[in-house]
Amino acid sequence: MIIQGFDSRYWDGKMPPVHNFKFFAGKLTESDYFVNHLAPIQFEAAAELGLPRLGWMFHRCRADIKGSVRIYNTFFRALHVDGLPSLDAEDKSVTRSLANALHVWDTVQEIEQAFGQECMIYTAGWCWDWMVKPYLHPNHPIYQRSLWEADPPPPTANP
Repeated sequence: MIIQGFDSRYWDGKMPPVHNFKFFAGKLTESDYFVNHLAPIQFEAAAELGLPRLGWMFHRCRADIKGSVRIYNTFFRALHVDGLPSLDAEDKSVTRSLANALHVWDTVQEIEQAFGQECMIYTAGWCWDWMVKPYLHPNHPIYQRSLWEADPPPPTANP
């Protein structure tokens, strides 16, 4: 079953008058250095619309994991985000490798330790199949985590 949500990192808080969205999701942080300054506006607007709010951390393979999770955890809690903590695993700026796939897994584990609950992984199949799948065995515990498919099949012109 597909649940339609509104996902935007630069949303101005104005929703189309007619929509079928069941939730809002927005970028909170990126790596160990970036906080989305629009997130408070976006999350307040989504709350006013009665939409559950999800917020993710964009993963960067070269980032300090503990620092990234510390910033994300602080911002997530300050905005009273609904739902599972989420990691956006779509860093296309790196050379594909086992080390990068393991960095994603280590970040998932650090998020889970900080939040005391499962971390949902947010990605698109085309990116996951390129960045993680070739390097982590199908029995790896990362495949037991909830997956938020950002661009489910069939392929769309505008993911």
